[in-house]
Amino acid sequence: MLRRSFATWRPPTFAPLPPAPVWHATFGSPRDRVWLHNFETATAVAEGFLRDVTTPKTIVEAYPGAGILTRALLQHPPSVVQKIIVLEDNEKCLPILKQLEEADPRVVVVPQSGFEWATYAALEAAGHMKDVQVKPWKDEAALQWIAHIPQSVRGEQLMSQLFRASPERAWLFKYGRVRMSCILAEGLHERVRAKWGAKARCKLSIIASATCDIDDAVPYESLRPAPSHFHPPAKTTKTSKASNVHQAAANFTPMVNQLIAKGDIDKWDYILRSMFIRKTNSLRKVLPSLCPGAENLLDLMSMPSIPEADRVDVNKLITNMTERDWEVVVKAFNAWPFAPTSLDG
Repeated sequence: MLRRSFATWRPPTFAPLPPAPVWHATFGSPRDRVWLHNFETATAVAEGFLRDVTTPKTIVEAYPGAGILTRALLQHPPSVVQKIIVLEDNEKCLPILKQLEEADPRVVVVPQSGFEWATYAALEAAGHMKDVQVKPWKDEAALQWIAHIPQSVRGEQLMSQLFRASPERAWLFKYGRVRMSCILAEGLHERVRAKWGAKARCKLSIIASATCDIDDAVPYESLRPAPSHFHPPAKTTKTSKASNVHQAAANFTPMVNQLIAKGDIDKWDYILRSMFIRKTNSLRKVLPSLCPGAENLLDLMSMPSIPEADRVDVNKLITNMTERDWEVVVKAFNAWPFAPTSLDG
């Protein structure tokens, strides 16, 4: 871990934030957004996000809202937090974020959405990424992505896209094994972290754990109740959604040796999508429905003559299959000469 020496450096001083009662009027309460309002909590989350950091980081922070987490990150010296590129398209939040940019030369505020892929291309075109060193995949990346994930389908889509981009070394992963540190709704957190056999286990769970080491940045309970830590505060109306959702904070660090090989993500996606809809059935029963002739794959992954590392118990229920089991299925699919070339079905 980098030595966080404050002997010759002092954290910047920022203008105070408006009092909590006027936050709604000042910053708004977007329907699918929450962000930290408790600085003590933000400080703990920032520590968790920067846990075990050994390389000075350029941080791309998406959806910061009023920037409480940004302020907490900036309490760390340049030897830890070298630069923060803030992505925020909520116009009501931009003035308070611009104050951070004016107070600390490490901050660059970009008024664009962290959801759009084009935003990240624009960062490069504008020269904001020119000092980020590309690191070998085995090394710690010099770049980190931090976000309050939207509390909507778009948020889950974003997480799915990021996990899928990792094995392909696409998006920011061309700079190396970029850690993704996220504040996300409890339901999404549960699905992403669900182990085999869990009710919440889904395609996203498998892709996430086949590509990333996952750890919680702070104890889950420390972010409850949500109104004590997040804006907007909880509402009592039946129509309120995001504001009543408890949150979690987690790090997703791409593995050095990912189970999903480069070029195979579409195959994993096709197999999981096709088979997980019958997750309470056995692999033996579900596999023939993958595509015409797929029943022949059963022998390719279960015969005693096959090395144990390349075998799977075909009587396992789909929901009980581990990431290693799915890796065996994909390997058998790759080796099968009659595998379909079109995976859009």
